[in-house]
Amino acid sequence: MKSMKIKIGVAIIMAFAGMGSTGAAFAESLLYVFPPATQLTPGILLRGSVELSTSENKVCAVEGRVTFANLTCQSITISDGLVPQSAPTCADPDFLIGIPGCAAQNSDITLFTLSLRAGNGGTASLNLSEVEVLGEGAAVQVASRGGDYEIITINEPVVAAPEPTASASPLAENGIRVLTSVEPILEENAQEESLAANILSVFEGGDIWMWLFILILVIFGWYAYTTKKNR
Repeated sequence: MKSMKIKIGVAIIMAFAGMGSTGAAFAESLLYVFPPATQLTPGILLRGSVELSTSENKVCAVEGRVTFANLTCQSITISDGLVPQSAPTCADPDFLIGIPGCAAQNSDITLFTLSLRAGNGGTASLNLSEVEVLGEGAAVQVASRGGDYEIITINEPVVAAPEPTASASPLAENGIRVLTSVEPILEENAQEESLAANILSVFEGGDIWMWLFILILVIFGWYAYTTKKNR
């Protein structure tokens, strides 16, 4: 980022802080993403934040850029009480944020929060780049740390359709039989066809004349019996 941008930011912070002296830097401050790691599913919302740990430094302004990988930015909100010279947005995630009065040593500050939607299965990340931190008129050594996430795709089990089974046919309100399964009807038809085939096989054999002769004898015997009985 342009150094002019830093100078303008420093001037604004000094006005709020009411200080012009140069402070000494003792240890690295840390600018980091929270949460640092987690598991997500595709399409779920991740609510994260960018945090500042000042360590042994007084910090008056923070500059940098947010980068997204396999995450879709939904919104970015600056924390109350901070003065953004350049507020980050989803379309332009560069930021330069002033801290009125400067943050004290060993302080932890939430600079802004983010709402992000997880992408496809795999990995995703939320990182910081081009990070600079200003103290009371001097640059402060700073380290940055992003967040790495795992997006897990959950496969729903496929439920097989149940096989049709024979069941009793209920009666509708008008007493008409309701067809619930074709299997019982097919079985009944098969039994009727089998009975007809058995009867037909008797007459198709070579003994048909013998059966006719026996039938005539039975009829003649029955006629003779009834005639004799009636006399």
